Amino acid sequence: MFKKLFYTKSVFLLLTLSAYSYAVDAATYQLETYKHAKKYYKKGDHQACQKLLTPLLESPLETSIIPYAYFFYALSAYRQSMPEVAELTFNKLIQYYSNWSQRNEVLYWLAQLRFEQKDYITAFYYLKQIKDNSLDTAIGRMKDYFLAQTEDVNLLDILLRHYPTDITVAKAWLYRQSQLPFMKQDGKHIEEVAQRLDLTNQLYDPLRELTSIKKASYHVAVLLPFFINEVNYEEKTSNQFVLDLYKGIQAATEKLYQEGIHIILHAYDTQKSATVTAHLLDQEEMKYMDLIIGPLYANTIPLVSEFARKYGINVFNPLSVNSYAVGNNPFVYLLKPSLETQAKQAAYFTQQYADLSQAQIGIIYGTAPEDLLKASIYKEYMEEYIGKEIDLILEFQPQTSQQFLSMFRGASNNVQIKTADQAVQLNKCVLDNLTHIYIASQDELIIANILSAIQIRKLKPHIIGDEAWLKKSSVTLDQLQRLKISFLAPDYIDYNRESLHTFRQDYYNQFGVFPNYYAEVGYDMMSFLGNMLSQHGIYFQKHWGLETFEGQIFSGFSYGKHHDNQHIPIIKFEKSKFIVCN
Repeated sequence: MFKKLFYTKSVFLLLTLSAYSYAVDAATYQLETYKHAKKYYKKGDHQACQKLLTPLLESPLETSIIPYAYFFYALSAYRQSMPEVAELTFNKLIQYYSNWSQRNEVLYWLAQLRFEQKDYITAFYYLKQIKDNSLDTAIGRMKDYFLAQTEDVNLLDILLRHYPTDITVAKAWLYRQSQLPFMKQDGKHIEEVAQRLDLTNQLYDPLRELTSIKKASYHVAVLLPFFINEVNYEEKTSNQFVLDLYKGIQAATEKLYQEGIHIILHAYDTQKSATVTAHLLDQEEMKYMDLIIGPLYANTIPLVSEFARKYGINVFNPLSVNSYAVGNNPFVYLLKPSLETQAKQAAYFTQQYADLSQAQIGIIYGTAPEDLLKASIYKEYMEEYIGKEIDLILEFQPQTSQQFLSMFRGASNNVQIKTADQAVQLNKCVLDNLTHIYIASQDELIIANILSAIQIRKLKPHIIGDEAWLKKSSVTLDQLQRLKISFLAPDYIDYNRESLHTFRQDYYNQFGVFPNYYAEVGYDMMSFLGNMLSQHGIYFQKHWGLETFEGQIFSGFSYGKHHDNQHIPIIKFEKSKFIVCN
């Protein structure tokens, strides 16, 4: 019995020693294999390194060498342009050896791989988990490099929202914002980010090194399609409006001279021709202008814009509301609010005067490109503010708006409306719960049909429209009295102002006729710009803050860092007259 027990213990001990010996031998083998593979890696023979390490990854014996084998196997795959294999191996390493001492380096490489696949969100997720300060410099360089590669502003918006204190993200976001057309830049957010992270010195300021020189007199080039020899006073399609615009500019220049401000006008006829405009810009005297007014037409605007950028001359477009005229040129401005600004102001007005916890908001727009633009911007700003989707969005063609109205007048409770890309089934109750409606259209038929539908249903939503409705008589007196309509009115004129009556009389004395709208625009523009030149010099925009400059004819001008007029009166009909309600 004793011998049998002794024999059993001996066999067990022998097996244990054999297993231990095998484990030691296997561990030694793994270590030697790893060292051999690493030598290949250092020599740049990544294929040989990967081949040697493969058995280690498949070995059932767990030793401290295995995580290193995974690591260099993944690196070898990466060096051989096999990112999928590398990423899979790194992920296995993280999964199997979550407490490995080199975990931070694995996370670093996973971030690198995600960056290279344009998956910035996941890359930042990996970087956020790294807890090794010694990698901070390398991480900073990685983020700098890859953030500089992306032009996706929406992506940078997301990253800034998730990592609001990350300086690298903020710098990249600020830079990309500066590359956008001025009308698409988020000015308020730019200022907030720059101030919060002490990055005001990072803000793009193309005028920083320029000095705003004051002069005894200022030369102003007026580039307009005069067609002096072709004006037909009988034709509605003639360019008489251009002459009226210029007469207003002349009248303002005369008034400024009486006030001690000397403006010298230089009129150039562009004839709506890019070739003619290019020839005019080639004249030596153009380089020394202090200000350019115009041009008006799309084919000539880019030429003047680039000339202004090259020679550092401010340009004001007197009539355009299209942001393409500005682009990202620091010297080009619109006298009027752009379409984008109009939509933003409509959104701000809604936000300011609505109980948004109870609000049900709808947007109705036409098929014109400017309608879609305004509707999209209003939607974006409202949804960001209220934190939910707009309740109703409807696109109408003039004829479909007629179908829509017919539903309210007829027995049917439903109607199918065809939009640009789909058919929508609507019923009579579609507008009933809306507290606010933004109608982004100037089409007379659409406006008339929508307002009539609202009246038929006896609804009382707050409606935001456009002053063009009034000029086109798209709104009846009954609708003005019964409906809650507010109008965006960039061209609002208070006819009780003394300065308006003085101008009209002076203009009549000078030209023998009373001024029309275009003469009023020319006068107010030149009065404003002449005073800016006198007060602040040729780069007067360097001195603009948040103030509003009162106009002589129209309500006023406010720019700040913007390149179009931010001042938009909003009017409503009350007690038989229009009043400003913002």
